Amino acid sequence: MKEIYFKGSKIFEFNDDNAIQIIGTNNYLIRTVSDIYHKIFNGYRFSDIDIEAMNGYYPEVRENGKVLKKNDIVTIRLSGMEDILEQVMVKRNSILVKYISSLSSDLLISKVMEKIDRTLVELSICIDNLIEEKLSTRDMSIKTDINDINLDKIVNNFMDINFANLNGERIPLWLLKDSQLVDLFINIMELILEGGKTTKVIIDKLDSKMEIKEYKKLVSTLFDLTEKYSNFGIWIIPSTEKGVFVDYRIFDNTYIFNEEIIKLGDFEITYESICRNYPDNNIPGKKEVLRSLLQHFPFHTQEKEYLPTKETIIMFVFLKLLGEEEDVDVKISELSKLEYNFLTSFE
Repeated sequence: MKEIYFKGSKIFEFNDDNAIQIIGTNNYLIRTVSDIYHKIFNGYRFSDIDIEAMNGYYPEVRENGKVLKKNDIVTIRLSGMEDILEQVMVKRNSILVKYISSLSSDLLISKVMEKIDRTLVELSICIDNLIEEKLSTRDMSIKTDINDINLDKIVNNFMDINFANLNGERIPLWLLKDSQLVDLFINIMELILEGGKTTKVIIDKLDSKMEIKEYKKLVSTLFDLTEKYSNFGIWIIPSTEKGVFVDYRIFDNTYIFNEEIIKLGDFEITYESICRNYPDNNIPGKKEVLRSLLQHFPFHTQEKEYLPTKETIIMFVFLKLLGEEEDVDVKISELSKLEYNFLTSFE
């Protein structure tokens, strides 16, 4: 279990092994938790103003009592298409650069690096000789040195990566379709994961910034990678009901951030409890319960007007199980008498 501390107090405890989903209406708490997690592992330098605003305490991420630090976990945050774009560009700390840099131990790369080193030494000698011819002094001479030749510097300073279509035509990254960028990101991400470094991707309200079809493809594919690679995990933070990852496998690792944090538990136990308390013998199916508790319940507010559907009833049965008695504004439609009476009992 990991814990996040803010202003000297624990504000979130969670299982960070595989994938978690954070949903709810408390946007401030969601943002604070994700910001702390991302900033700490990316080496953000907290200013005096930051610390003063946090009552003099540095924020912390702890695991089994140990305070985690920068680089313990590689953390990538995706909050817009521009973030995905930057990860497949030659930019400092992008996953593309990380992968190319990881090739430095490859035998072929090592041989090429040796050739570069020898060539640069020859260049140094050539420059020395030319300067010696032009610089007339008996007391001093200039000697050039070649220092710290490594693949990282070559990639960042001298290499430009281009992408091409099947016809070999180069295409600027910014002109790629969402689907092409998502495919590139996923493929490079998997290459990075093969290296074994613990890596987390925070999918932060990305559902409102890209085509929902491509968003769902990205989320489901990355989730599948978490099951393939033990060193990989994701945080799914949707901004809308459409962006929620509706899947049985993440139900028990979903956290609802409203006035308080609620962690959804075992799905089978939850389903049985709802069926026992359902106000009609026409009990809901498992998919209806899954959709209701993952998509509707997290975004529930007293001000909303609800359609009289099974998923609305499921949500309010669950609220009742939690001890919540709330008013609900329900539109009239065709329901069984028992179902309708149950909903109107909240009015």
